[in-house]
Amino acid sequence: SGVLDDAMKTVRSNATSALTDLRSLLTSLREGGAPAAAPHGAPGGIGDLQDLFADAAAAGLAITPFVVIDSYGEAPDSLRRAAVRITQEALTNALRHSSDRAVTVRIEGAPRVGIRLEFANNYGYGPSFEGGSQRGLLGIGERARLIGGTANHHRSDGRFVLTVHLPWDDPGA
Repeated sequence: SGVLDDAMKTVRSNATSALTDLRSLLTSLREGGAPAAAPHGAPGGIGDLQDLFADAAAAGLAITPFVVIDSYGEAPDSLRRAAVRITQEALTNALRHSSDRAVTVRIEGAPRVGIRLEFANNYGYGPSFEGGSQRGLLGIGERARLIGGTANHHRSDGRFVLTVHLPWDDPGA
């Protein structure tokens, strides 16, 4: 269907943009801190997260979101951008690898506490899941580490769970 094709093109375009931004940043770091190319658009806001959910849903992913972030608009640009890019990649992974095309998303955070992102989906045991390159997970981990965060994932009882913690320093410090 044309709507599904358009939605997949949008998700793919967003994922490509995120990968380009990450590659630029990594190249900059490897080259001793040369300026990285500016990211596309303004730092991610709540509207950007909602847009990601809408795009993924239009592509056929059933999303059960729970998002509670205190003072998100005041968070550092790098933190908001990382949260959006990680969410984008996690939704793309769920769309590709979940056995039932469904994901549960939980994003919570506040200043001094940080932002915790959790994505959980069922996974199949077939070659489509095992055959992945894991570039998405590697990119998520790299993006989290670049701002002092962590990313962990595990599989258990047919579920895949990705948990990311991003630090959010005290704005008054």
